[in-house]
Amino acid sequence: MTDPSDEKPDIEHILEQHPADIAAALPALDHESALELLHRLYLKKQAGPTLREMTPSSAAELFSKLDRAKAAVIVGRMAADDAVDILGKLPQDVAQDVLSRLDGAKSATLRNLLLYPADTAGGMMSPDVVAISADLTSEEAIRRIREVASAMESINYVYAVDAAGRLTGVIVLRDLILAHPDKRIRDIMRTEVVSLPAETPQADVARVFDKHRYVALPVVDRDHRLLGTVTVDDVLDVLREEATEDILRMGGIPSGEEHPLEAPRTSVRKRLPWMMVNMLMNLVAVSAVALFESTIAQMAFLAVLMPIISDMGGNVANQAMAVIIRGMAVGQVGWEQLRQVVRKEFRVGFFNGLALAASLTVAMVMLSAVWFLPALLSLLGDKALAIRMPWARKTKAWHPEGGKWAHYGHVLQKRPWFYTVAAALLVMVMAIPYFSIRLGFPDDSGQPVGSPARIAYDLTAEGFGPGSNGPFFVAVQLPYALDEDSLRGLIQDLNETPGVARTIPNEAMVPISVTANQTIAAIQVIPETSPQDPATDELLQRLRTETIPRAEEGTTMRAYVGGATAVTTDFTTVLSNALPVFLAVVIGLGFIALTILFRSLIVPLIGAVTSLLSLGAALGVTTAVFQWGWGASLLGVTSTGPILPFLPIMVFAILFGLSMDYQVFLVSRMHEEWGHTKDNALSVRRGLAGSGRVVAIAAAIMASVFLAFIPTPEDTIKLFGVGLATAVLVDAFIIRLVLVPSLISWIGPNTWWLPKWLGFLPEVHMEAEGSGDEIVDDDPELVPAR
Repeated sequence: MTDPSDEKPDIEHILEQHPADIAAALPALDHESALELLHRLYLKKQAGPTLREMTPSSAAELFSKLDRAKAAVIVGRMAADDAVDILGKLPQDVAQDVLSRLDGAKSATLRNLLLYPADTAGGMMSPDVVAISADLTSEEAIRRIREVASAMESINYVYAVDAAGRLTGVIVLRDLILAHPDKRIRDIMRTEVVSLPAETPQADVARVFDKHRYVALPVVDRDHRLLGTVTVDDVLDVLREEATEDILRMGGIPSGEEHPLEAPRTSVRKRLPWMMVNMLMNLVAVSAVALFESTIAQMAFLAVLMPIISDMGGNVANQAMAVIIRGMAVGQVGWEQLRQVVRKEFRVGFFNGLALAASLTVAMVMLSAVWFLPALLSLLGDKALAIRMPWARKTKAWHPEGGKWAHYGHVLQKRPWFYTVAAALLVMVMAIPYFSIRLGFPDDSGQPVGSPARIAYDLTAEGFGPGSNGPFFVAVQLPYALDEDSLRGLIQDLNETPGVARTIPNEAMVPISVTANQTIAAIQVIPETSPQDPATDELLQRLRTETIPRAEEGTTMRAYVGGATAVTTDFTTVLSNALPVFLAVVIGLGFIALTILFRSLIVPLIGAVTSLLSLGAALGVTTAVFQWGWGASLLGVTSTGPILPFLPIMVFAILFGLSMDYQVFLVSRMHEEWGHTKDNALSVRRGLAGSGRVVAIAAAIMASVFLAFIPTPEDTIKLFGVGLATAVLVDAFIIRLVLVPSLISWIGPNTWWLPKWLGFLPEVHMEAEGSGDEIVDDDPELVPAR
């Protein structure tokens, strides 16, 4: 006999059924049959209605198996709200690919709907709505309905809006049909309209429908402009979802946590924090159980805590199994999807393990440095130095005031004001070019003369004007098909804007700049100046703040300025605005930490100011080389131009960590000596003797690493090499080893001043009490006397 399960399903019979019945039959089909059925539905233009009857997750899972071109055609035929439900469940790259294949108007509509959270009125709404002017007669309104009805699923209400698109009234379709043909809409509409703000949560939307008993309600934005409608069908879907969530909660799985078929990256983001917390809490739990083991064994009622443990299935690694089993139980995961789920879980486990391993590695390095290594050296004692290299020099007894670094400290203290001023002036001179820095992304104008890219750039600028190398693109959303008056008015305003050379199209070429449905237009704006000219940035600001708002005034037309030049300018502006905040936060936190560590206000103030000086010098040298071209040929720099906008943030992030290390190395030794001797000059000399060599060697190592970037052929890598190497060298050898000890010597004992009202700060000791009498070796041939 033939196994019934092996029989091929009757596709023809299924095709004759209602879309809802077809949707119910699809999950039971094997992969090949499901795709064949979906292809047949596509040919009959019934794929959209069928997918609409499925849950968004199931529809998206099936939808993702289709050819992208077919998928785009199906989305184009679906109602916007139904299409968005499916697109929102697809991987982002798949959804973007499908959207890119649609016509401009449909794609723009769907992209706009995807901006709203799925669980709000904006995410539930359909943009298909009949909006008319209150000045129309009922006959004119009915004629307007006939024009748009074919593109809409259903029409329950007609909405009146003003010139700006704001909702002013609502007309029941029955009242409109029964009204006299010459009667104005304002005379029959209802002005008290129940509307839903776009950000209204879906649960509140359901309550509004339950209270007012409407078939559909309008959705408006914060300016009360009409966006679309939510129907009672959408609310029923919401009620069904909330009922499912309640059932999941009772089962111990927090709602909205995870779908078994979602992207691995999303699962990692959800699970990893809980896994790290759980790992730490497990250590606490093991300690508690070990401490109270006898008590727990005598109290059987502790079993009531088992539901709490079960609920943790949604919060820790056990969640994966809980979600998969639940998905199989409710039909989200079948045998066909099980392989995909297992493959996803392997990837999630790999990335989670990688992240946990990296965290444990950092923790183990810290433990090794502060616990294992000192313990090992204590066990070994003098044996740790038993094996000596053949080239090692003999050790000599050492005195705190002896050695090269102590002598160097004496030299600085002879004229501390001179070395302080000289070092500060030198660093400030190096920082001067920074005040003319231009942040941005380089273009072909900075390429070597004679290179193909430079030749193409120069020819374009010569033949079509410098702005042709970086035009702006203005995307225009028209209120209705081919609103030529609004579009021509915008083009005229753009051409009259100072700094604009011309637009493509001009006023006489309007029809060629619109999409097939004539609701979206694109205008190319050619500046008079090149992309790197500051005047081009000023033009962008002028277009956005003056020209566009003036053209939009009194209309529902919306225009947006974009293009590669605008994007790079916007990115540069964002990073430039973020830099002061970043500096303030990082330096502020460092100031607080150093204040607590050294119980002084002067030391952290010196650290904060000198860090900024080092940053200024590094960026100044970088500007001189890569923007002005000083020494560019010597370093092999092939092009000059603006400095990458993220360089200052990245340089300071690395510089501040290194400079504070050097500051703590150096000043902590001075602070210890000050605590023992109360002699500021002696503290500075011994601080240099104890930590000067450490700072110099550490800085030399880091500088050599960054200098290794310079011989590379890529200018971007050279840029970071020059910036970081300069920052480290200036900070260590000019700031920390010259300016800081000279300034502390010049200020004297006031360096360690702390106001009385800050006396509550804790005392942090870098070394054990009494350890200040022993100084770290400052010379290869010297060791502390014992």
